[in-house]
Amino acid sequence: MEQHLNFIEKVAAISNLSKTDVEILITLHEKRKLLVSEIAEHIKRSERQIRQRLHVLHGKGFLKKEIKILKNKRVAYRYSLRSITSIAVETRRDLLKKLDELDKLIVE
Repeated sequence: MEQHLNFIEKVAAISNLSKTDVEILITLHEKRKLLVSEIAEHIKRSERQIRQRLHVLHGKGFLKKEIKILKNKRVAYRYSLRSITSIAVETRRDLLKKLDELDKLIVE
């Protein structure tokens, strides 16, 4: 568990993630699968803010998103962490992209 938390902190630093992003990742690591409302409740943020951050984290490839139909027939999304390997691959891909951009600036 401690090793995974250390990994999350290092990825957060490399990927320039916010404190809220880190709290979301840690919460999902501990709880496995949660709805937006459940994440908001755990880390004491608004659902709107959580949705914005989940959009970013999902876009970076850190999260899986699945559809859940609630009792009232409304559609909700349940989020979970991707595997550590998958997160590492996405982080590496993002770093290589940034290094390529830096190389292009140097050439210009």
